[in-house]
Amino acid sequence: KALSSEYFQEKLVKLIANDNGIANGSKIVTELQYAKYKGETVIPFKAMSTANPSLYTTITSVAAVITERANDEPFNIFIAGGNPTPISSNIIYVNSLQTTGLNNGTSWTNAYNSLQDALTNSTSGKDIWVAKGIYKPTTGTDKNISFQLKSGVNLYGGFSGTETEFTQRNSNTNITILSGDLNNSNSANAGDSSHIIYSEQVNNATLDGFTIKHGFENSYGGGGALFNLASSPTLTNLIFSNNSAYYGGAIHNASSSPTITNVTFSNNSSFYNGGAVYNTHGANPILKNVIFSGNSSASGYGGGAIYNYISSPTLTNVVFSNNSAIQAKGGAILNDSYSAPTIINSVFSNNSAALGGGIYNYESSLTIFNSTFSNNSVGYDGGGSIYNFDSSLTITNSILWSTLTQNSTIYNSYSTPIISYSDIKGGNNLNNNISSDPLFVDSANPAGADGKFFTADDGLALQSTSPAKNIGTLAGAPQNNILGISNTGTINMGAY
Repeated sequence: KALSSEYFQEKLVKLIANDNGIANGSKIVTELQYAKYKGETVIPFKAMSTANPSLYTTITSVAAVITERANDEPFNIFIAGGNPTPISSNIIYVNSLQTTGLNNGTSWTNAYNSLQDALTNSTSGKDIWVAKGIYKPTTGTDKNISFQLKSGVNLYGGFSGTETEFTQRNSNTNITILSGDLNNSNSANAGDSSHIIYSEQVNNATLDGFTIKHGFENSYGGGGALFNLASSPTLTNLIFSNNSAYYGGAIHNASSSPTITNVTFSNNSSFYNGGAVYNTHGANPILKNVIFSGNSSASGYGGGAIYNYISSPTLTNVVFSNNSAIQAKGGAILNDSYSAPTIINSVFSNNSAALGGGIYNYESSLTIFNSTFSNNSVGYDGGGSIYNFDSSLTITNSILWSTLTQNSTIYNSYSTPIISYSDIKGGNNLNNNISSDPLFVDSANPAGADGKFFTADDGLALQSTSPAKNIGTLAGAPQNNILGISNTGTINMGAY
């Protein structure tokens, strides 16, 4: 069971613990807890990950004897001479329920119980693993305290608190919440965090596997959940819900271009512009596989889900469902002042506004490929799908249809859009366009029987006899449709 002395010359120490004791191997499945010099100095070693060999320590020109280990007791490495390099783990562990241990983040056993402490003590190159639970920026009532993102530091939620490998994480089961609910009211109100998360000049940082809720910015600012200033973090596998602000109920991007994938924005609201997201002054975020549902802009200029001001986001596989700007413009999106978004493989369904039920385009350039607009509505005449004012609009391979009675699907003022290979209600047959009922599978149930978008039963997919099937153009078209099915040979109009 005990191993004899062995010399390691510029090699990684790689150990494995198994039922028969300790043997040499290619990975470690337990935790090296202590290493001891021949003298009396004790050095703590941190947990090692099989997924990241950089976590192993290098021992140069020393002899190591590994003693027998009984059951789950920690084992020791006794160094006969030389100066080993202690393991420099890039993982910091956080578990709000961990009340024992050293509270220093070196393992699940010694996890921080405060995410704020973990961030404070993190440096570039660190990954923070956060176990399921609720985490708030402060235990007090100061709404101006936020979780501060750092460049090079990645935050991952969704752990149970026992994982040794990242691939063991299940963020759907292990719900990890970043909450601004400082007064425990279970709703967004004036006593809650102004920005749950704040990011200034941050790059190469990731936020992954969290639900972010109950942020409330009520001092004419933005981003109740997240404020990005000159930052481009990666945001993935997140849910933003029930956040409020004057500008961008969930996220305010100021000169920032985050990458946003596999994210849901639900029931966020703004008092003025951008119910969920406010992009301003050169913010060019990239969104893919994102759902905006039930977000709203109460008044002001509008943008029930997104407001773009001098910004040019790229949206691919994005669903806008039941968003609203009832007293304003752009039920889903409002593009303002030289914005130039590109929208690909996206769905606009049941959004509503005073003008521009789906999109309001003002002095901007909007490009749309293979997208579907269905049953969006307005309170005044025109623009059930798109209201286009003094703007450039190019639509290709798309469907704009409604069973509702609107003055027009597209309303143009001082604008001449370029529309081709598309099915437009009330349109014409020029430029390979048609104006026939697209025969959706079930437009009354856009998400389908399973209640989930991006699945085979989506209601806005086309019936086999649809006149919009196989008559689009492949020129400039996306490789796949919204379901990931390859567009080869022929291509449909619309997102499906």
